[in-house]
Amino acid sequence: VSSYASSSDADSFEEPLPPLMARAAESDQTLTRLDLCFNKQFVVLSGQQKLQALEQLARGSALESVRLDGLGLDNTHGATLARLLRHGEHDGSGGVRTLSLQSNALGEPALLALAKAVSGHPSLSELAVGNQRDALSTLAVATLLDAMATAPRLTRLKLGPVRDEVQRRRHQLLTMQAVERARRERAASPAP
Repeated sequence: VSSYASSSDADSFEEPLPPLMARAAESDQTLTRLDLCFNKQFVVLSGQQKLQALEQLARGSALESVRLDGLGLDNTHGATLARLLRHGEHDGSGGVRTLSLQSNALGEPALLALAKAVSGHPSLSELAVGNQRDALSTLAVATLLDAMATAPRLTRLKLGPVRDEVQRRRHQLLTMQAVERARRERAASPAP
């Protein structure tokens, strides 16, 4: 049974950030999903404090789903986010399966680091990096699409608006191919 921790703005649940980060770093098996979207406690941290908190997340291996939307993350956090994405995939836990980083200030350097982490990722099924109004750079989109083509389980890559028509069509094609591949795998696997 997976556990879900949300530490967003909801008044009903506001787990203090330090113990939550410590649980993630310790690979607490009851904490497999973490939602810090627009978390007030996280947003007010300095850039260095945010980096330290992300490093704690990257040390753990129990997290399967991580939502970090709207936290003021930027290029200085790219390498740590890439480590978070890849951590745990070699120890049998499979690593992060869904990661959402929408509405942050991640630029090309951070997105290229993430694309490298996505490339060949064995269990990642969803990655969201864009936002609704700003388009990613052409290089970032192309590199993320190249990575998607090598990640066998990645069926949802949310990029926000894609300006280039060729890239937009490639994104649609890769998505359709990934969904069809997943459908075939489900059909071929024996029923439980």
